[in-house]
Amino acid sequence: MRVLASPIDPVDLLVVAGHYPVLPAFQTVPGLEGVGRVEAVGEGVDPSWLDSLTLLPMRACPWATWAIIPQSKSLRLPGDLDPIQACMLRLNPPSALDLIAGLAPGSWLIQSPGAGAVGQCIIQLAKMHGLHTISLIRRESRRGRLEDLGADAVFHQDTKGLRRQVRALIGGAHLTRAIDGSGGPLVDRMASCLDPGGEVLCYGAASRQPAQLSVRNSVFNEISLRGYWLYRENATHPQAEAGRLSALAAEMQAQRLTLEVAGVFSLKDWPAAFALARSGERCGRVILQP
Repeated sequence: MRVLASPIDPVDLLVVAGHYPVLPAFQTVPGLEGVGRVEAVGEGVDPSWLDSLTLLPMRACPWATWAIIPQSKSLRLPGDLDPIQACMLRLNPPSALDLIAGLAPGSWLIQSPGAGAVGQCIIQLAKMHGLHTISLIRRESRRGRLEDLGADAVFHQDTKGLRRQVRALIGGAHLTRAIDGSGGPLVDRMASCLDPGGEVLCYGAASRQPAQLSVRNSVFNEISLRGYWLYRENATHPQAEAGRLSALAAEMQAQRLTLEVAGVFSLKDWPAAFALARSGERCGRVILQP
């Protein structure tokens, strides 16, 4: 396959630094996800795959010009799908879909960071599933982006009286789930907004701090804290992955699901790409293109 595009995900930065729980063998070309076009097929492979826009398998070494991959682990995509958008399909959209699973239409959820890649996917997918979202942000400049995506409410993470304002907003409706990728004390702030017996789902820690949950919320309000990891979810339910990705690709093709792009760089400009990817003030993913 000729690689067309691949994002620099936060996971990639952790892998390159040697800090991720699952590391590839030494001297492997980095990159977690990407998309390419099939230019040659091996013996026994259906020739109709030729020229197909194809989602690369996880960890297919996409920060390169070419990749040789097994057809059995590839996913053919709609030919008119934007490769820049398609290259970000495998990681954040399915994570967002899993994180909102099980909530009944009309339900509310609260999440942080609302302006992150997963957070933006949650807002869009929740809207499709009839759910209402409350998103917390670190920068006021991100409010407009989330409202344009369909967020029902956006609060700054340091809002005074967050619980009071959230409960007034939802009226008598139930709020049973908080979704967290921030870590730190923000976890407890979101937990305080939940109904007794609610749940916090943690998928990351952008603050690099452990998730904090007070005795008041964990014991007296019976709020539970549970982790989510897409890697384990895919390993546990491998048969569901292709169907889920195909459905998400259709939403992306219809432009009901879009992911934010901070910049597009050629492989030879990787130092500048990495500098932007590591910047705390960037908005969206940095994309590498051969």
